[in-house]
Amino acid sequence: MDLPISPGLLISLIIVIIGILIISKGLVIVRQSEVMVIERLGSFHRVLESGI
Repeated sequence: MDLPISPGLLISLIIVIIGILIISKGLVIVRQSEVMVIERLGSFHRVLESGI
């Protein structure tokens, strides 16, 4: 039974897809009129404002 995709390629594709999902979940767009409170382990860490 030959697979059309090699196991190494399949594992690489899965890792890339997981990486893209992690990056997309980590990016947050803060609108100009909003601020976002960042908490780490349930305690205040910092405030994100709009801009770079």
